[in-house]
Amino acid sequence: MAAFAQATRGNPLCWSGWFSYERCCSHEGLGNPSCWTPDFTYDLCCQPTRYMSGTSETCANRYEGFLRNYGDHSGGQSTIIRDGHLPGELLQKHAEEIDLDITRGYQGQGTGEFWFELFRAASLKQIACWQLGGRSWEAEFETSSWEATLKICRTGLTALPQNFRVSMCAPKQCELEDICGIVLPRYFQWDICPETYFPPLPVSQVQLYELSSWSSLHLDFGIIGMNTCGTTSLQRNLALHPEISFTSEGEDDFFVPGGYPMRFSGSIRVLPRAKSASSANEAWSMRRKELLGVNNPNLFYTQEGLQAIARIPKIRLVLILCDPVSRAEKLHYLHCRRSGWGTSRCQEELAKAVSGKLPYSWRVYDHLLDLSRLIRLQSLTVFVIHQEFLRDHEFEVYDSIANYLGVKAPFPDSTQFGRYNSIRGQRTGLCSNVSLLRRMKKRMAPDYAAIERMVEAMYGRIPPAVRLRRTRCDDASSLSATSCPNKTMCQ
Repeated sequence: MAAFAQATRGNPLCWSGWFSYERCCSHEGLGNPSCWTPDFTYDLCCQPTRYMSGTSETCANRYEGFLRNYGDHSGGQSTIIRDGHLPGELLQKHAEEIDLDITRGYQGQGTGEFWFELFRAASLKQIACWQLGGRSWEAEFETSSWEATLKICRTGLTALPQNFRVSMCAPKQCELEDICGIVLPRYFQWDICPETYFPPLPVSQVQLYELSSWSSLHLDFGIIGMNTCGTTSLQRNLALHPEISFTSEGEDDFFVPGGYPMRFSGSIRVLPRAKSASSANEAWSMRRKELLGVNNPNLFYTQEGLQAIARIPKIRLVLILCDPVSRAEKLHYLHCRRSGWGTSRCQEELAKAVSGKLPYSWRVYDHLLDLSRLIRLQSLTVFVIHQEFLRDHEFEVYDSIANYLGVKAPFPDSTQFGRYNSIRGQRTGLCSNVSLLRRMKKRMAPDYAAIERMVEAMYGRIPPAVRLRRTRCDDASSLSATSCPNKTMCQ
């Protein structure tokens, strides 16, 4: 039963060639016995209500009549399963689907084009589905449900995954039972095994989610990094404005599941689930003033998160930069604390890191390169500030950010801005090791240059403090013992 004609009665999955509703279902009792097999039964073909909702015949006829259209708009990448892959391996695994060469990978060349094309391809399929009058769905089910059928497919499949996850476009009339009983089997037959019958799947065996788009999220702006450059202070001080609010008191991991971007586990959402987007909008609306923003500095590292937030209409992004050596030294100091290392061991490990391959978390050049490409490709607006600007022109800078975000009035004159999450003192001892400091600045010269280009593109000039590449070692106040870690406010 490979070829299907459009049917108006019974289950359209059953009719082909000699087999028709009139020939098989018009007999008394259980119909024409010569029609039935273990897969094709009277109940399935002639009384398909157990598989269909009240609108299913409309769903089935619509889907069958426009099968190629719905099929062409299905199969987009709604989720990437990391499966423990390293970043380069992960990207290579999915690059062929959008005909993109990413052999340069994470070797200092950036991977922004890959993520842009991946998200763009998924969005285009979804838009086309909506224009067809359909809805997008993500279905996941155990391979064992169709294991026998899949094994006889002439598709070259040598190994089957434990679970199948697929996105599909279906008529808007289709409900859960329709997707499992009609659309999913028919789509697999059309796209994967044209000569094979796929039986309906019970709803209990399928995890089914309607998909939405990032453009459905109700956000006005986002703080996207860089981490350890003052994003906590930036959020808390902006929140002092009577018109500005945030989705959470601290960092919101909606766009960066798991929080820490260097842990490649779990999955990457290329399209959001409709329920997740709706729930987020509902929760965020309770916190909204005039403007609502999200803060997660780890977005700076995370191309998939940046691609998602960049697709929100009229989103305005804020990026704070800082001295790359001081930032890297702080990241290393935090690692030393977690590892229980003393100052001597901490400095030894810092010297090893400077002499070898720089840690992923230190790198700025690659991420700024990808961000610059995204700004160009998506025509984004990004307000860039450098931490040095806040030292002498704090009020002016915050008023400029607020004006960029679209407030109606400046900060009240009585506003007292604070400094949070600052760790001063000798920390790793870098500032007392001149040769190590010099080597570290030399190794991070590309990162300095990238930051300077970003600042110059924003302001048309490079301020002296940035051009001179001052580190925390040049600021006596940074070396004092006073600290305010763990997001507390400095006194």
